[in-house]
Amino acid sequence: MPLPSGWEAFITALIAEKTRMVFVPPGIPAGLRAAIASQPALRLVETSKPAQMALGFAQAAAEPAVCFGGLDNLHPGIQQAKNTCASIIAVSLDAETAGADSAAKWSFRVSSPDQIPWCLRRAFSIASNGQPGPVLLEVPAQTGSSLAEIPACQPAQRGIRSSGDLARVIAAAFLLVEARNPLLIAGRGARLSGAQDDLRQLAELLGMPVLTTPAGRAILPEEHPLALGHSGNTAHPLAKKALRETDLLVTVGARDIEIHHSGRVIQIDVEPFEIGRAFVPDLPIIGDAKLVLADILSAILSEVKPKPEWQIRGANWAKAKQADEESLLSGCGQTAALSPCQALLSIQQACPPDTLLVYPAQDPNLAAFSAPFFRAASPQNVLPVGLLSGPVADGIQLAMPAKKVLCVSTSEPDSPPAQPLTWLVLNQLEARPPSSLSDLARYTAASVEDLRQALSAADQANQQGQPALIEILTARG
Repeated sequence: MPLPSGWEAFITALIAEKTRMVFVPPGIPAGLRAAIASQPALRLVETSKPAQMALGFAQAAAEPAVCFGGLDNLHPGIQQAKNTCASIIAVSLDAETAGADSAAKWSFRVSSPDQIPWCLRRAFSIASNGQPGPVLLEVPAQTGSSLAEIPACQPAQRGIRSSGDLARVIAAAFLLVEARNPLLIAGRGARLSGAQDDLRQLAELLGMPVLTTPAGRAILPEEHPLALGHSGNTAHPLAKKALRETDLLVTVGARDIEIHHSGRVIQIDVEPFEIGRAFVPDLPIIGDAKLVLADILSAILSEVKPKPEWQIRGANWAKAKQADEESLLSGCGQTAALSPCQALLSIQQACPPDTLLVYPAQDPNLAAFSAPFFRAASPQNVLPVGLLSGPVADGIQLAMPAKKVLCVSTSEPDSPPAQPLTWLVLNQLEARPPSSLSDLARYTAASVEDLRQALSAADQANQQGQPALIEILTARG
């Protein structure tokens, strides 16, 4: 029996890891291309920006994505994967090593083919467990083409979770029981952990309102009475009021948030590096968001009976939210020109319930894309990303082929998406001159009726396999 090559061992290991597709640039080594082609279960996707496409796929599928390329080409995607906690396995094909990428959780140069099963198992484990992130493997051409006796591959164990320290969990439970006005802020870490059920149960038990960072959006369904929207400078007035008045703030998997109140702070995060980085917590807990919240909930229920004032507190916040949203909705549509909130309401009415809205989380101009104008019922309805480009959007659509994907930005994509999705450009100025993106079905909307017709036409184009772009001309403010 002939000895396998390094590339054959590499692709065999990817199949063992249940990898669905790999993103590669044109001109990959012939041996690598042949090894991929030999595996019908593995789809090869050629693109000039493989790391960005892998980034989109990893964020949407919540599983590791594999990409190949030169280190210079891979680095932007690796950096964004670090910023957004996306698990990508980036494989550098450079002839000479350029050194480890500081943004990667782990970098390793594969110097012999017999290392491949071990290093891939290690790569998938590191990328997936704890705080997800990017891994960089350097595979020289000689290593990939060499023949050798290679050990059998064993897939990595994923989904390994760590509970919080029991004493700290109990302390958090007592603080929550005694708090007059607790408030929880959930971030990307809560979403990645799948902590939505435990978070909802804890919030409902205590009558505790919930805010999210832009990246943690929809961890609590946005129609829920205790979901007060996003935090930050663009938050709705009621959310700012809740943050101002709380005497106990609980942050769960949330980073880069500003704390400006005199009450106590409980910080829950799976990554020790995040503890105390942006603010100093009174009670830090290192652990998986889902497990820690479940343990806190269990500790409360085992020690005290639910207090009537908790439900009264929750009812008061629900009443305040209803009044706040009625005020916001009544102010929508008061101008003759199309407003951002009118656009949002029209988009949600026109699209299927499982539509996925994708947008850059840190773009302040897109803060309007939130409840009550566009309500996300679950994390599967909205995907805030760090970088939104044509290749990232393609990766997202490839990860979710059955979903209608709407990408929202304040600018056109840097390169036209190849997948049948719709790109919405929110423009508060006059229409821009036509761009060079000629492969898109293009539409312009300056009224609610225009937008409805454009969305219908874009949907038809998508069904025929063509990506579409709608420029939405909205009034200022």
